[in-house]
Amino acid sequence: MMKEPEGLNQTAKVDQVEMKVLRYKETKKPFIVKATVVFRDGDTSLLQKEQMTIVITKKTNQYYVEKLTHNWLDRKGEERK
Repeated sequence: MMKEPEGLNQTAKVDQVEMKVLRYKETKKPFIVKATVVFRDGDTSLLQKEQMTIVITKKTNQYYVEKLTHNWLDRKGEERK
């Protein structure tokens, strides 16, 4: 679930995903997903690689995408206290 969903509007397809999940054990802090996503253009078949950071929280037995950014440098939600 996302508050403001993002989509590809049928202009591209996901070709490949590489990701690393950062999870803090025994804590209520969010999951942090760092992903490299390769998209294939629907018309030209050209590939485009994007880096993404996804902050995921669990609310009432469902996972919720709290934030999605199109880079790896976003540190919000990753603070280790």
